[in-house]
Amino acid sequence: MWPWLLLAWLGAATPDPALSLIRAAATHAPDIAVTRAQARVFGTRIEQARALDDPTAQLSVFPLPPETRAGAQLLGVGVSQRFPWPGVRDLRAEVARADADAAALDVDTVIARVIHDARRLAHEVVYLDAYKVILDEEREHLIRHEESAEARYVAGNGLAQAMIKIQAEISRIDAERLDIETRRAAYWARLVELTGSEPEVDLSLLPDGAALPFLRTGVMWQPSAIASRGVLRDRALTERPALVAKRARLAAAEHRVVLAEQVRRPDLTAGLRYTFVEPRDDVATPPRDDGDDVLALTLGVTLPVWKEKNQARLLEAEAEVAAARAALAREQAVLDRELDDLLERMPRLERQLTLYRDVLLVQAEEALASAEAAYATGAIGALDLLDSEHVLFEVRAAALRTVTDLAHARAALDHTIGRRWDHPSPRPAP
Repeated sequence: MWPWLLLAWLGAATPDPALSLIRAAATHAPDIAVTRAQARVFGTRIEQARALDDPTAQLSVFPLPPETRAGAQLLGVGVSQRFPWPGVRDLRAEVARADADAAALDVDTVIARVIHDARRLAHEVVYLDAYKVILDEEREHLIRHEESAEARYVAGNGLAQAMIKIQAEISRIDAERLDIETRRAAYWARLVELTGSEPEVDLSLLPDGAALPFLRTGVMWQPSAIASRGVLRDRALTERPALVAKRARLAAAEHRVVLAEQVRRPDLTAGLRYTFVEPRDDVATPPRDDGDDVLALTLGVTLPVWKEKNQARLLEAEAEVAAARAALAREQAVLDRELDDLLERMPRLERQLTLYRDVLLVQAEEALASAEAAYATGAIGALDLLDSEHVLFEVRAAALRTVTDLAHARAALDHTIGRRWDHPSPRPAP
């Protein structure tokens, strides 16, 4: 598993090492669940915005019935319906739809952030596991040197200084291993919190002696073939969820301006009223329509006379547009800054890793081989051999850290340009 994970980081045609964790995060992460639930709330508001207000039913009872020519009015019932100015309901629905779109894009934004964080945490966990293997191997070497130095000291051919220094180095490694265990536990706890469940993939599984196989076996590695800045920026402008969400919010704010202009027009109210009339019994000759009930049709309009309120509503909508444009400009500035940083950092990390592979590791291994030969002939002591071995271990650890930083940078590039988590990372050059 370990070689497969590391090759994935180096740009081979394999999925991200945290793919299972990414899928779990996208499905079960608490932050995503909260944002998705909020998006469903906005989705239910579209039909509400389009719908008419509920009609109003009225009942009029006359304790002192008014007398009319046709008789006394006893009871009146009616119903009325308010109708916004033509087009206002559609505008309200457009505003609600734009808000729902922005909320849905907020879900994509949170998914992208959670996945990016999960990838970084997974990379750090694997780094700590591999770094611990390096320390364990160095510790085994030190223990062998300690036994050899002790034997020489007992025989009178060695110095106590060599034993003391070796023991100090072993203590240093033990302290580093404890620190690694603490950090790994913290990263793993954050992964569990982020994904909402115990991760399925055990990133601690490492084959025996498989520390840094790409450095030992000479696995070929090539720099990533990354598109130009203009191509990446154009893609991010259309696919980066946070940026698309900001544009959706700008569209919603612009719809609100049009709506604020329309609501200054009057609403219409239409109604129907039916009045029950009691026949007259106080006249000898009742009128021809005696006791006939009354049906009335009503029509009314609102009077938008409070101009200050309507003007304030319009100013509020225009302020929302200005704020949405500023937020969009800020997100574009963040995009430009992240792209500039990554496009400068990634080639530098790749050159640094090439330097480790082609120069520093070769020199450290040759220096160690020369020191071992000199130690076998007695030309140098155990401390000199120990220093040569320590240099090789330090170079391997530094190379591993560079690999991890490069993995972080590639994950950050995916996040910056809005690349979907299930798409491959930038492919290596042929």
